[in-house]
Amino acid sequence: MILEVKDLEFSYSSGRTIFEHVSFSLDKGRVFTILGRNGAGKSTLLNCLANLFVPNGGDILLNGVSMRSMKQKDVAKVIGYVPQVHIAAYAYTVRDFAVMGRTPYIGLVSNPRREDYEKVDKVLNELNIYHLRNKSYTEISGGERQLVTIARVMVQEPELILLDEPTAHLDYGNQLRAVRLIKRLAQRGFGVIVTTHDPNHAILLQDTVAILDRAGHLTTGRTEEMMTADRLSELYDIKLYLEYIERVRREVCVAEDI
Repeated sequence: MILEVKDLEFSYSSGRTIFEHVSFSLDKGRVFTILGRNGAGKSTLLNCLANLFVPNGGDILLNGVSMRSMKQKDVAKVIGYVPQVHIAAYAYTVRDFAVMGRTPYIGLVSNPRREDYEKVDKVLNELNIYHLRNKSYTEISGGERQLVTIARVMVQEPELILLDEPTAHLDYGNQLRAVRLIKRLAQRGFGVIVTTHDPNHAILLQDTVAILDRAGHLTTGRTEEMMTADRLSELYDIKLYLEYIERVRREVCVAEDI
């Protein structure tokens, strides 16, 4: 088991509890999709899993070892994190931006080696963005930046990839391409945790779904168990339906006339 989360709790200094009693596990090749309303704490949970926030209680185990006892460099060899928005401080080329994913394996005063760039080129090819390699990261589109950031995490060679709302700033076509990419990452053997606001993305990913409610409780289960009209209507406080579409041979989430 790559990841085990045990009775995790997080509160801000104001005393407001964001979530509590959060427990789940994830192994290689699996997708764990988290749904929740704005402000429910999805990003905060990912920040705890990425060792960026310190939880108030509970524990996170990576391959059976408590994250509390691990150095950040060792955590980075297991977990890669793609935040919602990344703003580069300098106008790195795409290739140089992506090679930063090799940081856990390079000494503080060392430069990337030829084999590090070879790994970058391989991943850029796999994501069909090799043609961007010499362009400035700050000058490419939002969708392209998202792919380049994912490439940087892939060359990091973690076992688990965290994606915080990876479709939030993408047009509809690129949203679907991002969902396909998430499935490909799982097929390659990565464990993937992804947050989203779109129930249809969870349906497309077809694995484990978790719902983080406003009380800070996380409920998990298989897609077919969690994705019900009643549960989704309660989550988003609007009447929703799941309708089977014969042409695509799956259910889709739709709202009543508004």
